[in-house]
Amino acid sequence: MNALLSQIDNGSRPDKEEAKKIVKEKQLLGFEVNPTMYICAVSNMLFRGDGKVQYLIMIQ
Repeated sequence: MNALLSQIDNGSRPDKEEAKKIVKEKQLLGFEVNPTMYICAVSNMLFRGDGKVQYLIMIQ
């Protein structure tokens, strides 16, 4: 995510803040197969105040 946000910052877009907001809210997606790692990842996002990423668990 940091690389993508850096590219936005270094680019010539006039709406950089809006573009970063869209990336954070709609364009990041994570998958996890292990339920324990899913809980850890979601908890980590919530503790850090980053609950915007869509993180899905794949149950087999």
